[in-house]
Amino acid sequence: MERADVHAARSAERASWLARIYDATAWYWDSFLHVLTYARAYRKLLASLADDGRFSATSPQVLDCGIGAGLFSEAAVRAIGTRARVHGVDLSPRLLARAAARLGRSGVTPLLGRADVRELPVRDAAMDLVLSALVLDHLADPAPAIRELARVARPGARVVLVTTRPLAPDLPFRLLFRYPRHRPEDVVRAMEAAGLSDVRRRSLTGIARAFAVAFTARA
Repeated sequence: MERADVHAARSAERASWLARIYDATAWYWDSFLHVLTYARAYRKLLASLADDGRFSATSPQVLDCGIGAGLFSEAAVRAIGTRARVHGVDLSPRLLARAAARLGRSGVTPLLGRADVRELPVRDAAMDLVLSALVLDHLADPAPAIRELARVARPGARVVLVTTRPLAPDLPFRLLFRYPRHRPEDVVRAMEAAGLSDVRRRSLTGIARAFAVAFTARA
């Protein structure tokens, strides 16, 4: 078997394993991320971008890659309003169901489906806001995923990423998920290499600040 085939097989095996893990723990993430103030941190982060001209469109197209239980998308709806047309992908069917319920309570009906962030079923330059939180942590090389996020963003669109800090105090999760841990400067370089501009590193608020860091950019 060629090296590329071995890599693809291992990648597919890990994606399947992650889907099973997140399906089994889907009930847990809502309360856990709220305790760590991620929901509030996401709201504050996206509220700080709410004056963006893209957000004033009739139906801003929002894509959340690795939507999970929908906390990041919910924050986007709060920032933009129910005019937002939310699309989301995840590996876990149970998390997708939770995201649908959460966003339904926020007044929107999202378009959700299973997909890998490295192969998005989305046409080029289709989205006004592209989100991805705590997904790159699972990838040995984040560059292909970041290129996909850049590909689907319209010129001038916002791309907002959140990754776990390399020294975050989360040993149990590191042991479970075997995170490869990406340095913030490496994420910035990958975003710039993907053609994104105005790349900025941003601190989250509350307890979440100790665990993760955000990045914003323009397509």
